[in-house]
Amino acid sequence: MRKYIEFAKVQMQVNSAYSAWLWANIASILLRLFIAYYFWQAVYSNKSSIKGMPLDDMLTYIIVAMFMQMFVS
Repeated sequence: MRKYIEFAKVQMQVNSAYSAWLWANIASILLRLFIAYYFWQAVYSNKSSIKGMPLDDMLTYIIVAMFMQMFVS
């Protein structure tokens, strides 16, 4: 029975470690999105578009690129 209790303890530690990793990863993604959004807001502050690309299209491109990067790396 002790083996099962020890196994359960180890499994709980592993699950809590992955949980911390998951929350850190989510926070990192949100921070990168926040920074990218305000960066491009500043770049487009005096212009409605740059080389024909409006801010909404640029933000969509950046968000899609970030999510694709998550799946590739």
